[in-house]
Amino acid sequence: MELNKEIYFAIIGDVVDSRKIEKRNIVQRLYVEVINKINIKYSEDIASKFIITFGDSFQGLLKKSIHILQIIQEIEDSMAPYKLRFGIGIGRIDTTIILEDSSLIDGPAYHNARFAIDEVKTLKDKDKSYSATLVHSNNIILDNLINSALSICSVMKSSWTDKQKQVVDFTMNQEKTQDEIAKILHIKQPTVNRRLKSTNIYIYSQAIENINKAFELYLGENNEL
Repeated sequence: MELNKEIYFAIIGDVVDSRKIEKRNIVQRLYVEVINKINIKYSEDIASKFIITFGDSFQGLLKKSIHILQIIQEIEDSMAPYKLRFGIGIGRIDTTIILEDSSLIDGPAYHNARFAIDEVKTLKDKDKSYSATLVHSNNIILDNLINSALSICSVMKSSWTDKQKQVVDFTMNQEKTQDEIAKILHIKQPTVNRRLKSTNIYIYSQAIENINKAFELYLGENNEL
């Protein structure tokens, strides 16, 4: 069988301390709903659909990198207040790609994703300011640059209030103007502006943009990954 030479982006995620959650059936129903929405909304990006694998874990395979961080952010927001962690693996796929069942797919992309999420778990035990999302491929330099940026973004987000998170979501994910956000939240536009400035949104959004550009660099490294 000839190996698939395309580069893919595998995402593996799980709920942190899921065994400590009392009403796990409610969380699992929410989990299913969130994953289904992601499969529909980002169908053009998906090579193999996101599925729940072990009750509190999920995985999926992307053929495009443009919405990786947006997908992760939407899953995080939709699952709040429950915490999640994510491993992003970049590389080839050695098996046949099956759209409906990513559990039957294997290759370096998934191996790297598993390594990345295991590293998140290790960092959690060492440092409370760890990033809940890490990237792994065979390009150590590029991985380190992205993971450093992800850590900085994570530290920035950890200080945001719920009101600040709300205006950031409207601005970055829903692409609303400040006037539109003000009308939705029944507040004044200067209040929206103050909340955004207090989050250092422009530095944060630049970091996210640079991470997304870095993801595109992996696609040109088919001979190395």
